Amino acid sequence: MKKITACLAACLLAGSANAIVIDPDSYAAGTDISNAFSGVTLSTAFGQDPYNPTSYGSVYSVADNDATTGSNAFGQSSSNSTWGNGSFEYLLVEFDTATNFVSLDFFSNDSSDHNPELIAFDSLGNEIDRSSFFGAVNSSLTLSVSSAATQIASVWAFWDETSRGDNGGLDRLEYNAAEVSEPATLALLGLGLAGIGFTRKKKQS
Repeated sequence: MKKITACLAACLLAGSANAIVIDPDSYAAGTDISNAFSGVTLSTAFGQDPYNPTSYGSVYSVADNDATTGSNAFGQSSSNSTWGNGSFEYLLVEFDTATNFVSLDFFSNDSSDHNPELIAFDSLGNEIDRSSFFGAVNSSLTLSVSSAATQIASVWAFWDETSRGDNGGLDRLEYNAAEVSEPATLALLGLGLAGIGFTRKKKQS
């Protein structure tokens, strides 16, 4: 009886949302972290149009004195943690299971204006939400995107610079784990109650 009740409680708790953090500091500088985190694929997309990249590359944990947490940030090479810098690099984050909230830290590396953008898309490539900030100078900030339903399948992160000569860094991604749907939660509750009833009947016989 106690074991079944404990199992039921654990199952119900598993259905509640919880935040998952993807932080480059989890790995040593220079490490390829493209597929290092369960449930998420990180890619560097290259090209002047972030929606139609010309090529893709890996994402690394790279040492950066301006990192918002710890000493490492996301990088598009094993030694370069700047995004922008005239080369049109974008961070692409793809989720194995859709989520309803994503946030990402942005930090500038020089005194020029920076325009960071974070854009969320559903599984069909439709834009769901966009967050941006014009004129971030020598500062760090966190941008976030969300959806009323659990629809975010991927996000793009980049610095929208006219000259592409300015640059900035990216650090600490956070997103919500998918919740168990309401029907599934009720099914778990039903199974738990059925198990409790079966145990009582077995003891009485």
